[in-house]
Amino acid sequence: MRTVRVGVISCAWAARSTRFRRQIDGPSGLAHAGPSGVDAAIIGGALSTATFDSDLAAAVNSGNLAVQHAVLFTADSGDLSGHTFLIVDENGQAGYQTAADLVIDVTGYTGTLSGSSFV
Repeated sequence: MRTVRVGVISCAWAARSTRFRRQIDGPSGLAHAGPSGVDAAIIGGALSTATFDSDLAAAVNSGNLAVQHAVLFTADSGDLSGHTFLIVDENGQAGYQTAADLVIDVTGYTGTLSGSSFV
């Protein structure tokens, strides 16, 4: 059983689009204010490498990722089916925006994501 300890980095450019970060079991203690809330997980939606940004924008829209919040998205179709991603709003606009928000592959995480998950 693996757990995720999320350290949100302040430079979203390091984890945008298909250059998403893979983060399992630390590190913790990275400096960032963190999101102000966590939205309900999104279970289901298409996600493929070739259409990553448009797929993610369709699934993680302004109706399910609020400003300065985080959300988990698990794809159920496409070549990334079964992967779970943590998306964190970094630009102050609701929903996922390409090259502006943080994307971390947290496939295999266990536990509950809450505001205290961020350091």
